[in-house]
Amino acid sequence: MSSSLIRTVDELDALESEWDSLARPFASPLFDHDWFSAAARVLHEAADLRVFTVREGGRLVGAAPLVIDRSRGHRLTMIGSRTLYEPSGWIFESPRALSELSRAVAGYGQCVALPRSPLSCNVGAALARDLK
Repeated sequence: MSSSLIRTVDELDALESEWDSLARPFASPLFDHDWFSAAARVLHEAADLRVFTVREGGRLVGAAPLVIDRSRGHRLTMIGSRTLYEPSGWIFESPRALSELSRAVAGYGQCVALPRSPLSCNVGAALARDLK
């Protein structure tokens, strides 16, 4: 598995079909590519985008749609969460993909806030483990 960091909306938009395939099992329009792309364009400065992705065998297996929240000490937070406060989260195919995604985000070295992230997705537990 390999991780990478997306910093532009154009790069995010290039993932649309892969993203939506990965998000389908989460069964919420708030995990779809269109929602994150629109929120990134309208609610955030372009320079603040930080979308972490994980690939395995060239296939997208995880994504953490984050941005820098300048109003709160430059911490990482979910795209759109501060303004809209809708439930949201990371998308991933397996616990292994989540672990790789968590390590990538933890390795970035910024505080992370995940408001309204469903407890069932285990993102908080993965980050707590990987930040140790």
